[in-house]
Amino acid sequence: MAPLRFGLVGTGHWALHTHATTLTSSADAELRGVWGRDPAKAADIAGRFGVDAYDDLDELFAQVDAVAVAVPPDVQADIAVRAAGAGCHLLLDKPLALTVEGARRVARAVEEAGVASVVFFTARFRPEMEHWTDGARAAGPWHSAHLVHYANIFQPGSPYAASAWRREYGALWDIGPHALAAVLPLLGPVNAVSARRGPVGTDTVHLVLSHGAVAVVPAPIASRTGTDSPEAPARGASGLSAALSLGEGPPPFATEPVLADDALGDSVVEDTIAGEDLPVGPPPGEVVASSTLSLSLTMPPAATASNLVLYGEHGTRERPEGGFDATDAFRRAVSELAGLVATGERAHRCDVHFGLEVVTVLAAAERALELPGVEPRS
Repeated sequence: MAPLRFGLVGTGHWALHTHATTLTSSADAELRGVWGRDPAKAADIAGRFGVDAYDDLDELFAQVDAVAVAVPPDVQADIAVRAAGAGCHLLLDKPLALTVEGARRVARAVEEAGVASVVFFTARFRPEMEHWTDGARAAGPWHSAHLVHYANIFQPGSPYAASAWRREYGALWDIGPHALAAVLPLLGPVNAVSARRGPVGTDTVHLVLSHGAVAVVPAPIASRTGTDSPEAPARGASGLSAALSLGEGPPPFATEPVLADDALGDSVVEDTIAGEDLPVGPPPGEVVASSTLSLSLTMPPAATASNLVLYGEHGTRERPEGGFDATDAFRRAVSELAGLVATGERAHRCDVHFGLEVVTVLAAAERALELPGVEPRS
């Protein structure tokens, strides 16, 4: 199998130290060029790895088989649509987009173009984590899960301290995708979300998710155009509702509304798939499991933590934590994308359809944060 010719889109820390480093050392990839919003940075990275820097995205797309994207998620969505339209396979970062509509456009473009897609949910490409997830799934069912991911990334010296989109959108959209990628395979699709903000001046959020079976399996996105797509995963996007939450006030890390869909409170996935096969949540009382997610990028350094614990009739199970090399995980993602291209398969556990599902839950959580709390009364 010949290596995939990759174009790199992005010039930040992640693009340089994870994407470019891995693409030039993987047996499944060959880095052919770099594009960035800052041409000088693109030229610098290209020079370091002996490839060309491109001023025109379309010219880069014409020279490669696949693109690895490492730009802010709102920028990523538009670039991914253009790349798919040019016939490039996609290795994307999380979250897929910052709105349901943005993620929906990417998923639709991928299906219409017939290209392969992988979204880099880091832990899903760590073999030891996938092994634990497979074992935990087999040992279920689980009644509930509690996940804590408290980080501090805005301290001097952090490579992400100057990340504008992380400062604006906070832990919900940066750490939230990782948390959902860990919980959804174990407890199933989400049908309701409640949310509460942490202390004022932090980006800390606490989510309560209800998990249940989807009553109607959505049709593939490509059915909008009349294109059959038997390879498309049946999971689609879960039916969700922004459940009653205890959020108050505007997001401290957001200066503009995050959501583009005004009707999200009625159905966050309405119009995700055209036709009558819209996903809906299970009837009241049919919650299969529940989970809580506590997330922060602004936790005091001494209080940072990461853990996931499952609870069920057979006891508890805790996910092993520990350090890892991001380039090893990214190398696996590259290899799996290359495998999809070689075999013609398109369904993947972390493809754009799963990316859309995650964005749908995050968007529902953002809306739930806007709902008023219930005051205790004596």
